[in-house]
Amino acid sequence: MINLPGSFLRRTCNDIIIIMKNIKENWDEMAQDYDEFTSPADTYSNAIEWAHIKRILPTLRGRRVLDIGCGSGRFSYYFKEYCPSEIVGLDISDEMLALARSKAESDARIRFENGSTEDLSQFSDGYFDFVFSSTTMHYVKDLKKAFSEAFRVLSPGGSCILSLIHPLYSATYPLPGCSDWELRYQDRRMREYLQPWTRFNDKHEKPLCRSYHYTLADYMNTLIESGFTIRGVHEPQPPDEWRLGNPRRYEDVMNEPIYIVVDMVRSSDLKGYKNPA
Repeated sequence: MINLPGSFLRRTCNDIIIIMKNIKENWDEMAQDYDEFTSPADTYSNAIEWAHIKRILPTLRGRRVLDIGCGSGRFSYYFKEYCPSEIVGLDISDEMLALARSKAESDARIRFENGSTEDLSQFSDGYFDFVFSSTTMHYVKDLKKAFSEAFRVLSPGGSCILSLIHPLYSATYPLPGCSDWELRYQDRRMREYLQPWTRFNDKHEKPLCRSYHYTLADYMNTLIESGFTIRGVHEPQPPDEWRLGNPRRYEDVMNEPIYIVVDMVRSSDLKGYKNPA
């Protein structure tokens, strides 16, 4: 169990509701800018995160896929190319879901639903063969509830890949009222900051984004407590072509990793598993 400071735990239900509302409103407001910012092939998410994830994907043909925190649907549509029988994208932001649905091409295999990471009660036990989430869990108040729900809806023997903002990276996010990006690894207070798609965008107002910070131990221990068997933990590196083409960008990511990808299964049988890294 994660041991959080007393001051962090002493929140009323109203405090938590307000925080979740702020997070939802943040993403409703940032949806279009986020989608435009993350779409190009040379973004961190496409060039680093997705480039690694697709190397460790399980077989998706004919399988049911859940994309938790799907945003504007980018990964859901990537998975479509692997011929699953069904893809469900889940998100709390109505604006993100509207963008995701606008990209649909009358494909009955893919749908997008409004829902919370911590409550997947609309899905029956063991319904999905593959559960995925990208950079969502640092917005979640109750990791145990979120991970336990992901485990519950995963079929026995099913696979789960969680791509997390690296705890060393989220540890630098500023505290409310601060503007300095300093490493505060063991400080689990709420963070408040400008996202890059708003920080460098002068078209709109610049809403502050709120999220939590968890340590590596918080994530790993809670996943284990939730029942998952971890079969691989990966820290994706930037593409080699950045070394010469964009050396500053390459060194920044090498020195301060952005993602950590956890590959898991709802099973204790790792016989025959080979780490692809």
